[in-house]
Amino acid sequence: MFWYRTTANAVDGQLKKASLGYYLSIGFLVISVLVALNILSFFGLVKGLPPLPLITEATPAGTAAIQIFAGLGSRLLVILPALLLARFAGHRHSILFRLREEYNHKYAIASSVHGFKVQAPGFEEPIAAAVFQELLFNPTAAMDSKAIKKENGFLARIIEPQVKAAIERMKLIEKAKGE
Repeated sequence: MFWYRTTANAVDGQLKKASLGYYLSIGFLVISVLVALNILSFFGLVKGLPPLPLITEATPAGTAAIQIFAGLGSRLLVILPALLLARFAGHRHSILFRLREEYNHKYAIASSVHGFKVQAPGFEEPIAAAVFQELLFNPTAAMDSKAIKKENGFLARIIEPQVKAAIERMKLIEKAKGE
């Protein structure tokens, strides 16, 4: 039970570092956009990129197209690394946040089993089975957004019928109390 808490705290430390990295990457992205737009060259901080060419009617179409694509391409090359860094930093932050929440959820479930058993004395077996089934899910599967939340196959096949039977017994007991 306490392993979930210590793991959540360890992931929380990594999450704080990932948050800092994400904020720095956003700052880097803003600075690279300012450089690409030549805004920082007005303040004398950076020399800046060459301005986009002025196209007149006398400029041949092929030359104008090459000059425009070159100007836009150079700006894209300035922005692209910062954009990729922000994307990767944001993805890492998102993954670590979900992982921390998974471990906190498991800790909350594991630490509240005893209280559930005290509050519902006739349902110790179904409560234990349901909690055990919930704890079987691997929290690191939350790191992959494409992962399907599925149970541990072998153990789920053993426990699932018992959990369903316990829930049915619980419904019958509640129905009997209501009559």
